[in-house]
Amino acid sequence: MPEVPPTLKPVGPGCAVHVLICLAYLAVNVTAVTLPFIPGMGVVMLWGFIFPGLGLLLAWLSLGSKRREMEEWMIVAIFYTLFLMGCGFLTLYVVSQIWASV
Repeated sequence: MPEVPPTLKPVGPGCAVHVLICLAYLAVNVTAVTLPFIPGMGVVMLWGFIFPGLGLLLAWLSLGSKRREMEEWMIVAIFYTLFLMGCGFLTLYVVSQIWASV
């Protein structure tokens, strides 16, 4: 059986924490957007701009401080960036479609 190169380590339990954080954020985001009949400007500002920006800032700061212990910290931070930006843009898209249909 071939040996695994040292850069390709098996996925540890730490990855499950990041996936659970993303799933929880997505569940709360979907609930906040779909709960009101017509989402207002507060939903757009909070879930489209403020929460993704705050999440990006917190993710990069917390993962950057762990860069000595965590070898793949930048990959996880880039994943958070893409995920939070995708959720923000999806919120803007869904709310604009709801507003256009009314």
